[in-house]
Amino acid sequence: MYSTRVMQINGYKKLVIILSTLLAVACGVIVYGAHKNASQQAHVLQAWGQFCNYWQCRDLAHKSTPQYAVYMLEIIAHVPKGTNGPLDWMVERERERDAHDVIEYLRKATGEDLGEEPTNWIKKYK
Repeated sequence: MYSTRVMQINGYKKLVIILSTLLAVACGVIVYGAHKNASQQAHVLQAWGQFCNYWQCRDLAHKSTPQYAVYMLEIIAHVPKGTNGPLDWMVERERERDAHDVIEYLRKATGEDLGEEPTNWIKKYK
């Protein structure tokens, strides 16, 4: 009666269900990837913003009086730490490096050594 080469209605229904499922899974993977990418970009931008803030404070400190350098050191030391993301360690390392650079400048500018802790410098010169 029917040829074996012609697919029956049930076969088409199964094919449509399988293809629809594959399409839904592919869309889900694309949405997940886009969300993950957007999240990573947000973390990178936040980390970059903090780097720039630290660099500006460090550069201003190097061009200023010890009192203003201490003010910049206080900003570097008391800015909320990290990005709450995978780049926290990089941001923290940069913050510590810039605080150390400002402290080195203060040592040269004042001739004093109050240690590596920013709070010691802030207490004395604020």
